[in-house]
Amino acid sequence: MHQRTIEIEAVDLAGLGTPTIEIAVTEAGVGGRPLLLLHGFTGTRGDFDDWYDELASLGWHVVGPDHRGHGDSAKPADERAYAVELFAADALEVADALGWDRFVLLGHSMGGMVAQELAASAPERLDGLVLMDTSYRSIPVDPDLLALGVELARTGGMPAVADAVAALGDDGPLVTEADRRLRAERPDWAARPQPAPCAPEMYAAMLPAIGGELDTYDRLLAIRTPTLVMVGALDELFVEPSRHMAEVLPDARLAVLPDGGHSPQVEAPDAWRGALVAFLDEIAAAAPAWSRRRPLPRPRRRRCGRAGLRWPTRGRCLRPAPGACTGVRRPRPARVLVGRGSGRRAGGRGVGGAAGAAGGGARRSRGR
Repeated sequence: MHQRTIEIEAVDLAGLGTPTIEIAVTEAGVGGRPLLLLHGFTGTRGDFDDWYDELASLGWHVVGPDHRGHGDSAKPADERAYAVELFAADALEVADALGWDRFVLLGHSMGGMVAQELAASAPERLDGLVLMDTSYRSIPVDPDLLALGVELARTGGMPAVADAVAALGDDGPLVTEADRRLRAERPDWAARPQPAPCAPEMYAAMLPAIGGELDTYDRLLAIRTPTLVMVGALDELFVEPSRHMAEVLPDARLAVLPDGGHSPQVEAPDAWRGALVAFLDEIAAAAPAWSRRRPLPRPRRRRCGRAGLRWPTRGRCLRPAPGACTGVRRPRPARVLVGRGSGRRAGGRGVGGAAGAAGGGARRSRGR
């Protein structure tokens, strides 16, 4: 296991003039099957430190980046530089920098929301998806508490936020019996700063999103990648959303991990390892040869005719935030499945065009 920094091209939805951004990563098993691990809100890549070498020993090239604004990655000092879509674009840029054509993606908590965005906008890049203790909707949190957190981040920075989190103690929304047990058994985990080092601008931008505004249900319904949904049995806020995700996704399986809370990779490590490794073995057996790992060209970028913003052309969808038109356009139409295994696009020309239109109209609709 080693650490390094990767410089990637920064997708600039807000026109901040940031051409590149540095992302800190931990990796192990170079040359193995590609596996990308995305941590959650105010976490770091260190959340998976127990597993890099273990998964590498099973033949995986495991990489965990710090999201922008977190840990050792760059921390833009502007709230407009943070959004689920931007985290997803960064993750794809990291995969490009590693030379990965296709990979398996695991997202934890907010990282799972980012993973849903990536899986829906760039399905051709994924062989498998793991959604871990996450949801397709915001976490129900007291609006007054959210407003206080944003105000503290803007006025007092992260030290003020850390003091408020410490004052909450065991009353925090993600504190479980599993978390209390872990901190008692592992002093190294108890000594970790809460929240982990991150930018106050990121905190102020993302706290209202994941605590009240975010809804990725439409993105969830677009996912067709083989998926493992895993959740700690004691993580009450996420058990029901996890069950629902496993029900609506067409190729998903659910693993509820006994004795696990919001971080089952450390709270219930044996159950977590068993569920994950079984899924990874299944994906490895079904995927073509892993010679796919080859250098990829840097994505060619064009100017958007309306807003003058730069957007990548490698088939990824960068949706603007609700109510904020940035002029970013889809590089290609969204694909709608027509029957089992079909990849035709709705409304396409030539053979299958009519079938695509019919398939779009007949697409199964699911309620929340």
